[in-house]
Amino acid sequence: MSTEYRFVNNQRKDEAGKLSKILAGIKEHYVSGLGKAKEALPLMEGAIEDIEFALRGAILNCSPEYVADEDVIGRSSGRDFHWRADNGFRGMEDVRQFQKDHPDYHVEDEYGTEIALKDLRAIVKK
Repeated sequence: MSTEYRFVNNQRKDEAGKLSKILAGIKEHYVSGLGKAKEALPLMEGAIEDIEFALRGAILNCSPEYVADEDVIGRSSGRDFHWRADNGFRGMEDVRQFQKDHPDYHVEDEYGTEIALKDLRAIVKK
């Protein structure tokens, strides 16, 4: 099993959460509105269901990501750690420098668990 590690901007993560709530509200509103439309316009039920399907897909495709691809540090797999050299991460010194240059970022794994640099260092050394 492999795990991805990345830098996360706290403000971006917070804003992504707020945007997700806005999208959930939009979804709730259109589901309710289209449900009422089905009752009021029974001959349009098929068209309304098509609209519902399209909107559901659009909302799912608009799910906000709070991690930028260029902020991925690397991936551990078994005993190896694979650095994202294309992102400028070739070792722990690059990670330390990035964090020094970007104090509003922290390291997380792909599951959203915050990882201290000393713990990342241990993961890298496995």
